[in-house]
Amino acid sequence: MKVKDFMTENIIKCDIDDDVDIIAKVMSINDIGLVAIEKNKKIVGVITDRDLVIGPVAENTTSISDFISQDIISVESDSDIE
Repeated sequence: MKVKDFMTENIIKCDIDDDVDIIAKVMSINDIGLVAIEKNKKIVGVITDRDLVIGPVAENTTSISDFISQDIISVESDSDIE
């Protein structure tokens, strides 16, 4: 089996400059807990609902740039799932 058999092709993205409230609303509307973050139309990281709570919400800031996970590991869609 291939990665493409299990992956989601149309991911939900927000911009690095979007505020916490916008990202939280996007998560709520789409019933998801993770959003890809892009800068200049390139994915630069992801942020989860937990990241929002322990990061910008707990620290009372609207910026997410210091709280996204940037160590993204990717594989080709034709890679074996194992």
